[in-house]
Amino acid sequence: MYSRRLENRTLLFGHEGILYKRSFVMYDRATKSLWVHTSGLAVKGPHKGAQLKFLVSTVMRWSDWKKRYPHTTVLEGRMARGGMGAFNLRRRRDRYGLSVGEGKNVKLYRFSALEKQPVVNDMFGKTPVVIVYDAEMAVARAYERGLRSFELRDGRFVDETGLAWDPIIGKSADGNAQLAAVPATVWLIERWKVHNPKGAEHGGK
Repeated sequence: MYSRRLENRTLLFGHEGILYKRSFVMYDRATKSLWVHTSGLAVKGPHKGAQLKFLVSTVMRWSDWKKRYPHTTVLEGRMARGGMGAFNLRRRRDRYGLSVGEGKNVKLYRFSALEKQPVVNDMFGKTPVVIVYDAEMAVARAYERGLRSFELRDGRFVDETGLAWDPIIGKSADGNAQLAAVPATVWLIERWKVHNPKGAEHGGK
C-alpha cells in the first residue's frame, strides 16, 4: 500500500496491463509514468526514479481482522475472472516471506524460518526491530523495539519484563504502550529475489 501524494500532488493510478520483472505495472494518469506495484518505484516516464511512500499494512484473513476491528469499513469488490486465482498464504506459506523496509533498502524473513522462530529480535540498519509471526493466521509483523527484547513464552508474546503484547497490533496488554510498526509487506520469495538479487535475508541465504 502506498500514498498517492508525490511532490505536493495527488496522483491517480490505473493498471497498465503489462508485467515488469513478473510484477504488474501501474501508470499515473497525469504523466503516464509507469510504476511497479511491488516496489512503488517509477521505472519509466517523467517520474522515473521516484519512490512512492510506503504505508504500513497487514495481510490477514477478513475474519481475523474483524475480530480485532469489528467496526471496520471495507471496500466492496468482485473476484476477477482469469488466471490470477485466489490469494491464500496459509496453503503455500513456504513460498512467501515478509520483506521489511521499502524501495531497495529491504530484508527478507521467510515464513518457513519464522515457523521455527516466530519471534526475531534483529537490527534493520541501525534500528532495533522485532519480527513476530502468528503461524495459525500466517501473519507476520515488524515493529521498532527500542531497548526491549521479546520472546514467545507459554504461547504469549512478551518483553523482557514479562509484559504481554498483542503481536498483531503491537499494543501492550496494559494498554500503556504501542510499538511503532515498520514498513513491511508479504512477497512471493521468487519474485522478491528477482527485484532484490542482492537483498539481505535473515539467516543469510
